[in-house]
Amino acid sequence: MLWINGVFCDDREKHFAADDRGLLLGDGLFETFLCLEGRPQFFTDHWQRLTRSAKALSLAIPFSEQEVHDALCALLEKNNADPRASARLSLTRGPGPRGLMPPEPSQQKPQMMLTSAAAPAPPSKPIKAILSTIRRNEGSPASRMKTLAYMDNTLAVSEARQAGADDALMLNNHGHVACLSAANIFSLKEEGDLITPPVAAGILPGIMRKKIIGAGRELGLQVKEEAQDLEAFRQGVCFASNSLMGMRRLALDQIPPPSTNPLSAAGEAAYDRLEKFCQSLIQETL
Repeated sequence: MLWINGVFCDDREKHFAADDRGLLLGDGLFETFLCLEGRPQFFTDHWQRLTRSAKALSLAIPFSEQEVHDALCALLEKNNADPRASARLSLTRGPGPRGLMPPEPSQQKPQMMLTSAAAPAPPSKPIKAILSTIRRNEGSPASRMKTLAYMDNTLAVSEARQAGADDALMLNNHGHVACLSAANIFSLKEEGDLITPPVAAGILPGIMRKKIIGAGRELGLQVKEEAQDLEAFRQGVCFASNSLMGMRRLALDQIPPPSTNPLSAAGEAAYDRLEKFCQSLIQETL
């Protein structure tokens, strides 16, 4: 069961127009939610990011926040959602004429779809990552949005799987660390600095990234959003985050040079406190 433009329907009934710009050009946005016990987590944060990007793209959103929230909760119930599920909101600009130029705002017929699926808990072991040959383009406005055009990310994770790894660490065009294929990254230093790439480095401003930054400050860590090269990044405990995985350690053994600065016991304790704090934020939303 899914929801399209206000109507619940069976998978076999779903359809999009052949001239939908989301299908033809990737002209649209999406959001992915962690859902626990039938409730989407941090829904307002996701909605605010969606509306910011839609405004930048002059893309109309055909339903209100409350309408979409209620529809998503109803969809999870209809699908007998597992206690831990994922949901996706997809928004396209809808049908349009040939060519790149989108229709005038008054002529647009945006399409919105909600889907859900079971989401098993992520493995506890670290993410084994390689260094991707695909670069993040920090000069593109799309690098800071969850657009439907995710080909660079797809190529990066495919490259990792072909190499026997879980994911790929992506640099930007300046050679600074940026992100994984679908996750933000952090480095917790021995001296207590928590460093993550700035949005200007060509990254998506992740929802969990925002929560971790806030949690780090509450725990007294020196949180810094600054550019780092790979050597500087790996001198600490490296971890990744997104809405579905929460926080998960990174294993960069396949990426030379190896780290020469393992985290101290105090640093490990700081990481554990940060992880538990973020887990408590999720529990508070239930």
